[in-house]
Amino acid sequence: TLDLRRFMLRLLGEQVIGYYDPATEVLYVVSDTSAGRAALVEVTLSHELVHALQDQYMPLDSIQKQRDDNDRQTAAQSVMEGQATYEQMASMLGGDVALRIPGGWGRVREMIRENQTAMPVFSSAPMMLQETLLFPYLSGAEFVRRFKEARPGQVPWQPLPASTEQVLHADKYLANERPVQVTLPPLLAGSRVYENNLGEFETRLFLYEALQDLGTAARSAEGWAGDRYVVTSLPAGPGIVWVTVWDTPIDAGEFRDAAQRAAQRRLGVASAGTGETKRFEGKGRIVEIVAVSVQGKPAVIWTDVPAGSSTRLIDAAKLRLTQK
Repeated sequence: TLDLRRFMLRLLGEQVIGYYDPATEVLYVVSDTSAGRAALVEVTLSHELVHALQDQYMPLDSIQKQRDDNDRQTAAQSVMEGQATYEQMASMLGGDVALRIPGGWGRVREMIRENQTAMPVFSSAPMMLQETLLFPYLSGAEFVRRFKEARPGQVPWQPLPASTEQVLHADKYLANERPVQVTLPPLLAGSRVYENNLGEFETRLFLYEALQDLGTAARSAEGWAGDRYVVTSLPAGPGIVWVTVWDTPIDAGEFRDAAQRAAQRRLGVASAGTGETKRFEGKGRIVEIVAVSVQGKPAVIWTDVPAGSSTRLIDAAKLRLTQK
């Protein structure tokens, strides 16, 4: 029901004081610097000048043009925004951010979040939009802080993180633990509308939206190794099939359990099916959750289709995994 384009224009109009455009190599600042915004201009300039410096070493426009790998793009954006946020704050405070603010890094995160949620349009945004907008600044800055501690004097884009998993768990980036690329086979029913991935961070959001339990959502998304979804147009309406791959069978089982609770809470009915397959029906939809193995790795397939439609949208035997 949300007109996303119109809402995003309102949201960014409220949020943006200035920005650096890598295509033109120009830093823009709004001319409206009324009382509420004037105090933010200096902060914005400090932040955007970091982007201008980054662009001399890393082509920022190449990150903006990435397609079909949402997770990788979010991870790259998190490094760029995270570094700009960290260095902007370090410049203003004259040293290590966590040491200069009472409450340490936890208070830094609270301050960034408070600054955003004080804005009325942002506060009215769906949780998914709020959190995906905040993530590059909050988790990105924390990633940069941990990177600087582990590798002082180096830059966090040689290479860039390949996933939000590496941003959330800097140790996995430092150990070069990379995700797998999931390639989906042709659809068995319906026509392809859109295809992409979520990554560990948005998988966490998906579970939190359904369960309203941050601890369960975070634990159940940890151990993510890769994912891919495709939205399909079926005769009875839109459907989706989402394949998640996990580091261990325990990780896959924890996610599967949380996903089943999410499906049951959403559709409000008891599950059907036994063994590796669970089915939930209600409110005009069918959700089927299946545990499979793909090239020796544990995986879970979530299929969501209109009532009366077949849940066999792909042939799981034809899924393919490659290292990113």
